[in-house]
Amino acid sequence: MDEHIQRSLDYLEEHLKAEISPADLAAQAGYSPWHFSRLFARETGQPVAQYMLRRRLDRALGEIAAGSRAIDTVLSYGFETYSGFYRAFVRLYGCSPRKYLRLYGGAVTTKTEAVMKHYTKRELKQVLGRWGMEKAEIGEVPVMYDGRPDETEWAVDGSCVLRTGDRVRLLKNLQVTTALAAHGFKAEVPVPTADGEDFAEADGVFVLSRVMPGSPLKPTACYGEHSPARAVGEGIARLHDALRDVAAEVPHDRGDLLGSLLEWALPAVRLQDEQWSLGLGEAFFAGWRERFEALYPQLPRQLIHRNPCPSYVLMAEGEVTGFRQFDMLEDEVRLFDLCYAATGILSETTEEALCPAWLTVLEELVRGYDGASPLTEAERQALPDMLCAIQMISVAYFGEHEIDRELARRNRDMLRFIAARREEIAAIAL
Repeated sequence: MDEHIQRSLDYLEEHLKAEISPADLAAQAGYSPWHFSRLFARETGQPVAQYMLRRRLDRALGEIAAGSRAIDTVLSYGFETYSGFYRAFVRLYGCSPRKYLRLYGGAVTTKTEAVMKHYTKRELKQVLGRWGMEKAEIGEVPVMYDGRPDETEWAVDGSCVLRTGDRVRLLKNLQVTTALAAHGFKAEVPVPTADGEDFAEADGVFVLSRVMPGSPLKPTACYGEHSPARAVGEGIARLHDALRDVAAEVPHDRGDLLGSLLEWALPAVRLQDEQWSLGLGEAFFAGWRERFEALYPQLPRQLIHRNPCPSYVLMAEGEVTGFRQFDMLEDEVRLFDLCYAATGILSETTEEALCPAWLTVLEELVRGYDGASPLTEAERQALPDMLCAIQMISVAYFGEHEIDRELARRNRDMLRFIAARREEIAAIAL
């Protein structure tokens, strides 16, 4: 996170009961109000005013939960009346303060913290000097779900990508792509530094890779007469074949999807079902658990990508040219990747009118995968519940992390959408 934005966040935390405007926070960061608001939203996923309101609501609720008198507390945080605090809370959290405390106790979200260094272009050019490319042109790589740039990646001279980030995940991705390429599967390979190394150490780990052919899959392109959805399903099957070949050569974890669902995601979504009045009900949760617990042990396992979202699937002329980002590689049920790709397309499709047509996209994905690597009977039966499982994980995750409230809402809506169409999805798998 930008250190100047972090300074403004720290200042806000210390002055939540004072009259602070977005312009005041911009001054703390040393930016113009326009530039500050743009950078703030990119860094935190929220507009300045919404973030300020959320922090005041959270802190006020925390004090009320600790025993402070409600009316005195909300007035001290700048709300003119308790009813004004109440209305603002319901708009942001989907339920009353009393109901929220009943569901979650006194837990409130904490302030946003800087988790990653922000690199200037000057610093990046110094890093590129390790490759003798200090004069290269540096640009953004828009791969986020809404087109926002990934702040751990930069385009270099239009032919390479420079990456940094968590050391373990970055080097894991490097090992996987190198192994895949050695087995003939198209994958990003590192450009050696001037010293012949696969990566550079410079206040962090950096990897420079050649740009692969193709562009990230556009979710809206999957709808209509020339949908590449079937090709995407075939591509995931081919990727699975390649991952089986390199399984013994690359680092990976053994996943425990069922355990994570039963111990974390399912209880969290039950609470959100009540908090946001999603209308799923106990019959949904009980039925899902009974079916999934019975089918999960029967599902074929292997090394999977774990995150084949549209941004990480590369396409050219209707065909898959490769995949990116192998840092989440796991030994897990293979059906997960197929279903994750399907929910990823639905998640990144903002046009609500296209959502019913997603069932056709799902069918094409399934047909493509099944044609290249036939699904087992257990996988066909588990398809609707695997889609729900992935959505429950997403709903639980976004409910705990203040990343993007619109994306959190969208994922709740997706879970309801998929749950309501269980019979139609089951028919697709037959």
